[in-house]
Amino acid sequence: MTNKIISFIFLTMLLASCGGDNVKKGEELPPEKQAYYDEQAKKNQSNDHEGHNHTTDGKPTAIENNSRVAVPVDKNTPPPPTGQSGNQQAKTKAQMQREARQNIQVAKRKVPDACSLISDKDIADVIGIDEDAINIKDGSSSSSPYARSCFFRWDHRGIPNSGVLLQVQDNPVPDEFPEWAAYFIQAKKTEGEKSPDGSFEFKFEDFKGLGVDGAYSFELNRYLWRDKNDYVYLIAFNLPATEAEELEWARKIGAEVMKNVKY
Repeated sequence: MTNKIISFIFLTMLLASCGGDNVKKGEELPPEKQAYYDEQAKKNQSNDHEGHNHTTDGKPTAIENNSRVAVPVDKNTPPPPTGQSGNQQAKTKAQMQREARQNIQVAKRKVPDACSLISDKDIADVIGIDEDAINIKDGSSSSSPYARSCFFRWDHRGIPNSGVLLQVQDNPVPDEFPEWAAYFIQAKKTEGEKSPDGSFEFKFEDFKGLGVDGAYSFELNRYLWRDKNDYVYLIAFNLPATEAEELEWARKIGAEVMKNVKY
């Protein structure tokens, strides 16, 4: 049961690492969200590594690997239950992260290479830019054999490090949670996604037109769907655009991706 709880915590945060710091463009934010974005902008400016960061005026600054995972730690650790020794130490953050990694099983099937599913020309044609301006970077990691990521970056309308992220992900715990893909998409639509500090939620809408089922959040600039083989796909935008533009881009890019997937 403990392993399943840890797996569930890990899964619900799996795609949250590049979200939570985006601003819905063209709308006035509630005070608590504006305060959160202001705080995140200050933190982003002090970071030396690349991140999927957005300033509060809606102008993106960079896009990062979406496969990074942070395991939450409860700072208010409850006392041990009756019958448990009071000398037993609470698990450290490093121990929890190590246990979460151990619960991730070795990939049982080959995940499609995200960079091979769409070309820079296809991206350029959809967005309406020069393909020669696009730099492609494989964002996959050997520590995440169940996920393949690809970044398409360029300076969009004078904004550096703009671009598109494409990720393909397989079930990281197929033996324990075979229905992961279906649950993951449905949970986005029914439960949304909490901000890192838990102060508010990002809502996801039904994303139709690709695969078996899909969900999207314009606030997070993320568009997700699963296919008939239960691979989960993610397209994330780091561009100034309207919701209608992003939806159109996501469907066109996704359609090209699905044409190139080899089962």
